[in-house]
Amino acid sequence: MSHPTRNVLLVTRTLGLGGTERQVVALAKGLARRGFAPTVAVFYDAPTARREELEQASVPIADLGKRGRFDVLMFAVRAVRLARSLRPTAIYGFLAGPNLVALTMRLGSPRSRAVWGIRSTKLGAGDSGWWTRLVDWAQARVARLPSLIISNSSAARDEVVARGYPAELVAVVPNGVDLDRFRPDEGRRDCTRSLFGIGAHAVVVAIVGRVHPMKDHETFLRAMGLLRHRIPELSVWCIGHESADERMLVEQLAASAGVTDVTLVIPAQGEIEAVYPALDLLVSASSHAEGTSNVLLEARASGVRCVATRVGDSAVVLGPDGVLVDPKDPTALAEACFSLLSQSREERDAAAARARADVGARFGDDRMVDDTIVLIDRRVQCA
Repeated sequence: MSHPTRNVLLVTRTLGLGGTERQVVALAKGLARRGFAPTVAVFYDAPTARREELEQASVPIADLGKRGRFDVLMFAVRAVRLARSLRPTAIYGFLAGPNLVALTMRLGSPRSRAVWGIRSTKLGAGDSGWWTRLVDWAQARVARLPSLIISNSSAARDEVVARGYPAELVAVVPNGVDLDRFRPDEGRRDCTRSLFGIGAHAVVVAIVGRVHPMKDHETFLRAMGLLRHRIPELSVWCIGHESADERMLVEQLAASAGVTDVTLVIPAQGEIEAVYPALDLLVSASSHAEGTSNVLLEARASGVRCVATRVGDSAVVLGPDGVLVDPKDPTALAEACFSLLSQSREERDAAAARARADVGARFGDDRMVDDTIVLIDRRVQCA
């Protein structure tokens, strides 16, 4: 099959450690392996592990040099000039701000197709800042202008269609996960536990992700406060803070829940694949705004059991063996965690093997890349 889509411009705010950035990098590398010519444009550039991955894959990175929230006019000029110089077949944005920029870039390359990426539910929710809500509002007003809108979850697709986004433009491509990178590994388990000063017999339960109200660290830590009375060897890991203020907030929540003495507050990890094998259980306590959770996919691929709240596509990600609870319910969350942690070694190993096989069958990186190519090609051919 010949592909009309060869030169693809991917637009993202940063190349940080978040789930969206991981998917941008995975898509860019997958496109490059298939003979495409991807370029990744970033609002704010900085040395990161994600940037190194792209450099090692020989994927060009274009720094749009945004100088702050209100650097709009000259930033737009730089973005339009980049599109004019590259003349990509498709300009694919990731999240609301980059989506609007993808449309703007067409001023420099009118023949390019604009593709939007919708990656969470409850967009512009009340716990977001006014700027985020404004950008989300603007995105909704021009939702008929892109040629294609790709959602990473059915839940997000249903939400935006209900809000007036044209259903015929919105397709679903779930996130992908690299099974070579995320895998069970006893050596990593021992090494990571030793690094954090945790013994082999500790029972490690973790939450992984940015510190934000929608991730609901408060409910997670309150559940751990209930669980510690039933599992004396409990060790709680909160992984993902990116500033001293975020660390302090998590520490305050841990103190309020009575788990300070068993809680490690760990910064965001560039090599998170080395951390998952050290866990006995991964918890996603999100109250809203999850699409297809990268963390759940990565943990399952690493052989880690998971408990998640019923938000976004978490039920789809976890499959028939999934353990789900309602959001904002620490008692139910603690009970679900205890149930899984009470399993025998044989039950745990069997569940881990099923989870990894399921992730490979439904959420592999290659499938995500190929499905994206098919959708974009189809839209280009119809244009």
